[in-house]
Amino acid sequence: MISFDITKEQFIDLYQNARCPAIIQLMCEIDTSCTPLQLYESVKDSDYSYLLESVEKEKKRARYSFVGFEPEMVISIKNRNIYVNELRSSSLTNTLTSNIMSISKFSDDIEEKNVFEILNGIDVLKALSHIFPKSNDTDFLNFKTFDRQTFLGGAIGYNSYDIVFDCWLDREKRV
Repeated sequence: MISFDITKEQFIDLYQNARCPAIIQLMCEIDTSCTPLQLYESVKDSDYSYLLESVEKEKKRARYSFVGFEPEMVISIKNRNIYVNELRSSSLTNTLTSNIMSISKFSDDIEEKNVFEILNGIDVLKALSHIFPKSNDTDFLNFKTFDRQTFLGGAIGYNSYDIVFDCWLDREKRV
């Protein structure tokens, strides 16, 4: 049995009184003998599964573990082209697509749909930061503070080392 830190009624009250957008943080402890790795094993064959764990000095186990799979959208950038794979349509994917279209144009060189070319004068890191919505106007409700920075969810991904070559648009490309 899972028990949350607030009741269903408290959650509904927070939701009804929130201004949009809002994030309502729910906390629970799950008493289980299942390790994060065992949990990941159960979803590892799903599309885009991942296991993120915090690093703790001199401890055998991570303090926090995050398991995820089947994202709504996958965004890849290669050679200044943004490849969009929308797996499930939602208001978030609509926002991301709109943000992508504001810093790019459909690529004429590639026949695939959902490929966008980053506009001149915008480097890859600037494009990435523009794609994802900022949380400045988002209310965090039932927010708990911790003794350290905590991942509350959001975009998961990585940047390859080669991204640095696009950060100086006025320099000649390496051969």
